[in-house]
Amino acid sequence: MFHEAAIRATSGCPGPVLVDFARNALEASVPLAAAEGVGYGAAAGSRVRRAPPRPQAARDLVDEVAGLLLRAKSPVLWIGNGAQLSGASAAVLDLAGRLSAPVITTFNALGAVPSTIRNVPLLGP
Repeated sequence: MFHEAAIRATSGCPGPVLVDFARNALEASVPLAAAEGVGYGAAAGSRVRRAPPRPQAARDLVDEVAGLLLRAKSPVLWIGNGAQLSGASAAVLDLAGRLSAPVITTFNALGAVPSTIRNVPLLGP
């Protein structure tokens, strides 16, 4: 259970996890003999699960999205926590500058880019 909690806390969208125990499990006594042979990992016969590798975007889809952004009349970059987790903040700002596009964030991505407002044109009537 703790191994699974560690994987969930550090992969995908990392964050806090809750490991909840029933009160009677916390307060119960277990004879030492009952714990013998209980172990963890391959030696104990359990399968050790690893965090899955991060997905990679297909190059042709990246090119397609880039084309759509270049043709957009009023693009807006809406970034999530993935931009922050991947260290893409500078790349997001560079893209926003090239497209003259404002950047907004999800709640989890607050702080991924500066939140100051400078030279933001008003979007059409």
